[in-house]
Amino acid sequence: MSHAQVPVVILDFGSQYTQLIARRVRELEVYCEIHPFTTPLATIAAMRPEAIILSGGPASVNEPDAPAPAEGVLDLGVPVLGVCYGCQWLVHHFGGRVEASQRREFGRADVLLDPAQRAGSGLFTRIAEDQTPIWMSHSDHVERLPPGFVTTATSGDGIVAAVASTSRPVFGVQFHPEVHHSTRGRDMLAAFILDVARITPRWTSRQYIADTIAAIQARVAEILDLQPAAVSIKATTTEQLGFTGRREGIAAQAIATIRLPA
Repeated sequence: MSHAQVPVVILDFGSQYTQLIARRVRELEVYCEIHPFTTPLATIAAMRPEAIILSGGPASVNEPDAPAPAEGVLDLGVPVLGVCYGCQWLVHHFGGRVEASQRREFGRADVLLDPAQRAGSGLFTRIAEDQTPIWMSHSDHVERLPPGFVTTATSGDGIVAAVASTSRPVFGVQFHPEVHHSTRGRDMLAAFILDVARITPRWTSRQYIADTIAAIQARVAEILDLQPAAVSIKATTTEQLGFTGRREGIAAQAIATIRLPA
């Protein structure tokens, strides 16, 4: 099913956690879609995003032909969040320096949050503590900030862990807020999506199922030259199949009943 608007577009640079980013966004009841970083600017603009997230990835911004989003994606006038590689690309793009680390930062770590940033309008305004556990997974690090950027969090080793532009809603984190090891990661994503981008939560998986069923019903009726009322579609959710949990049930199968005219 296609959406007339995609509030949050996630550009994928090959991270193993990209699907988790999408899940966390949708848990905030905001619809999002994952698209490859090679997606043309016109395609992204046509989705009318209200925020863009650049995922992590295995590449280095210092490699020849390093992955980069379409030129002009930062000129769409919407807030941008770079995660891991996405953060490093933002720093590199705006004139900072990213270098290979002597040792890779991987696993659980604690980051120190700049108190001034927690009181401002950034990623950490929903966090009261000065320190929070996160999950690191990167080989490069930010050596020098671009002009007009500030450090908003550092790791225990004093390495830059998060950055922000002072003139536009552009943010970057060297860690992964989407994994459960980053215990306040949901608050960071909520601050970016709900507070900075000011996106109104209006999406749920149940509504998505209802909209998808309606779209399939209309399409089947069109193909068979029937009235939509002649096509009945029943969806079975994971809850109805006996799987229960915190998440809402999602469609596991759909059965269509078609009443043909006599």
